[in-house]
Amino acid sequence: MKPIVLIWKNINNKCMQKIFFLNPIFLALVMFLTSCVTFPNCSGSQLPPELQTAEETEWETVSPFIQRYDYRNSKMDYHIVCIDLNAKWKIVSYPEKKGWVRPVSVGSFARRSNSDIAINANPFLFTSRIIWWSKIKPIGVCRTDSRDVSAFEPRFCSLSFYKDEDGTYRAEIEDSQDMLNEKNPIHAYGGFFTVYRDGKVYEFQRINDVRSAAAVSDNGKKLYLMVGKNLSFEDTAEIFKALGCDAAMEFDGGSSSQMTVNKRYVFFNFPPRKVASVFGLRLLK
Repeated sequence: MKPIVLIWKNINNKCMQKIFFLNPIFLALVMFLTSCVTFPNCSGSQLPPELQTAEETEWETVSPFIQRYDYRNSKMDYHIVCIDLNAKWKIVSYPEKKGWVRPVSVGSFARRSNSDIAINANPFLFTSRIIWWSKIKPIGVCRTDSRDVSAFEPRFCSLSFYKDEDGTYRAEIEDSQDMLNEKNPIHAYGGFFTVYRDGKVYEFQRINDVRSAAAVSDNGKKLYLMVGKNLSFEDTAEIFKALGCDAAMEFDGGSSSQMTVNKRYVFFNFPPRKVASVFGLRLLK
């Protein structure tokens, strides 16, 4: 996985060179207000006791098809929802058109789309880090109802949704968006990297940050969405591994990370950052 990390560093550097034209006078202030939040590394022993043992995790029931797990200590704070895809769901997302778009917060999107669950997804490019209403554009696949509004990025992973014969969805995590050309999902949302698959935790540079992530289990019929702070990629992977997931991936993190349950935030950085890509699930009656 080390070459992938280096690829991301090169991509990030190129993006910054293209779009980060700032007067040096404003640089320090802008970086303080808009950069990702990074924490001291405290990985290795941060899983709560029930995830370090074989004991069953105690979930809070939000609805018959949504369960929630919240964990907080002096260093960590993360929140997970488990969504049963055996129910009938409507999947909605933003943006709805190609090109540069106005940014949106997850909370406003959830209220407007009446989503039971909503989370930020793709990383993005921006025209300005100072002007909050300036337009932005997602990086990587963003597909709703088989319609693409953003080009594939083969170096990054994705969360994809497929329809089963009974009309319910099945979710899969693809290691590369190149796979989408053949598999042709109905919905797909890009992230950065797969961090866990089939019992293997992938290695990355250990940097603790604010994270948004997704995982799947039960042949794709259970979807897990997670946001939290002071987590490394490996911490995220270990949590999903402990929960019995089959694969896990990272969405855009840092100050972009935010998730709502029943249209209320369970986690965000204040104030909620407006992002380029959001998707939500609404239970059909």
